[in-house]
Amino acid sequence: MTSYSFSSGSMAHPFTFSVIIPHYNTPLLLMRCLNSIPIREDIQVIVIDDCSPDADTYLEKYPLLSRPFLEFYSTEKGGSAGRARNVGLAHAKGKWLLFADADDFFVDGFESMIDSFVDAQDDIVFFDYKSVMSDNPSITSNRDQNYRVQLHHHPQKEVFARTYYPFPFAKMIKRSFVENHRFRFDETRWSNDFFFSVSSGCLAESLHIDDRVLYVLCEKEGSLTSKFCEDMDEHVLRAEIGIRCFNLACSHHYLIEDEPYPLIPIMRKMWKRDKVKFCQLLAGLSTDAVPIFCRQYCPLASWKRRILLCMLYIIKKFRCNRIL
Repeated sequence: MTSYSFSSGSMAHPFTFSVIIPHYNTPLLLMRCLNSIPIREDIQVIVIDDCSPDADTYLEKYPLLSRPFLEFYSTEKGGSAGRARNVGLAHAKGKWLLFADADDFFVDGFESMIDSFVDAQDDIVFFDYKSVMSDNPSITSNRDQNYRVQLHHHPQKEVFARTYYPFPFAKMIKRSFVENHRFRFDETRWSNDFFFSVSSGCLAESLHIDDRVLYVLCEKEGSLTSKFCEDMDEHVLRAEIGIRCFNLACSHHYLIEDEPYPLIPIMRKMWKRDKVKFCQLLAGLSTDAVPIFCRQYCPLASWKRRILLCMLYIIKKFRCNRIL
């Protein structure tokens, strides 16, 4: 990892908040994000560039990167926002962690909202967010709207927050909690934040859900999220990580029986795409997670559920015998 710059004297400063921002090749949008964060001596801003082509010119071209209490780093190997976030975690010193993507931004009133939870006893504080089109923020986007609606209105919204909400943004997380459990992001191109979010949600002793909008999620045409699972490698990786998260949520009893887990639509699409790969992936389900997966995958057809359940046990038995 190469360090380009950090604010003079910031290394020993007692920060209250650390805002971690991974970035790749969208410097103008990054400036928009930075402008939404107030310059305060207790707010540490960490920008981690993920090998942008001309990153070595950024400090000269964009004076905002030299603002007080901002640190700018670069990853040695590109291709993963998770890797960049882990670099940010290694340098974070605030009591609370916040995460933002470089092409998103915070709302007006951001600092008053986070200030109101400085002394909170919770491990995680969730806020609301809104989705807009990046090129024109006055236009509403449908990106990930279902998650925010469920987070604030689901009958079991605390359980939903713990294991169904796969994002690090629009929340505050205690750094001591993250460090004590050594939570880190998967260093993959896709779904690198899912397991971090689920594992921290499972192990949080307490959390709070605030209904105020803190964060603006932007949709940009051609982004990774706009081409969800078009690529087969992406599809497989998202399924594998989804299964890990499903197993973990099941082991902590944070699955909602009648609320399909984010894994379910991924696996339904995989069945249509590649039935052999579908079966191979299902072998990764834990024994305890199998019945719940079957009920969620086939909620209305009990006969399909029974067939899937039998198929799963055969797959797992075959896999175990092959290992033996």
